[in-house]
Amino acid sequence: MDKLFDDTQLVQKERPTKITTQQEEQLFIDLAKECIKNQYSSDDEETIIEDLKNLSSNDSGFEKAKYLYDSGDAEYDFSGDFIDWLETIDLNGRNILKENVKTWVKAHKPQPKLEKGTKLIINESLGFRKDLKKYCIVYVTGINMEEAYYTISDNKEKYGGCCLAFEKVELNCTVCE
Repeated sequence: MDKLFDDTQLVQKERPTKITTQQEEQLFIDLAKECIKNQYSSDDEETIIEDLKNLSSNDSGFEKAKYLYDSGDAEYDFSGDFIDWLETIDLNGRNILKENVKTWVKAHKPQPKLEKGTKLIINESLGFRKDLKKYCIVYVTGINMEEAYYTISDNKEKYGGCCLAFEKVELNCTVCE
């Protein structure tokens, strides 16, 4: 049966912005096992999992270690290697989310509406950076089709810049002539 119109825009799910509950649970199990394997703790997985769940992703490895020392239920080897490991554990979740986005892109094939070099004015703040505030002029300096994001910068000649989802830029910016 032929469709009367292209309904892909109507049924398209939104971009994943966080990992699933199942992925998060598996992530903490894997991190606890890695913690034990690397001999950062000899406590049981469940205790380590609960400690790791209470860490703030905004903290440095040192701050995470301090929190575990002060408030954790398990005992840890507070070596430099452990602190370095704590510094990188949030990357695991970001990598899972990145793969979720790539899967979403393959399923929905979002297309950019802007071209590289397009001059934009920001209508609504795009983030906490001062060059992404309302009424600033920015340029599309790159397009990543694999993850459906633009790189934008206030410098037209810059290679790269801040990475933002197609939809975020398209909804919050206007093309300048």
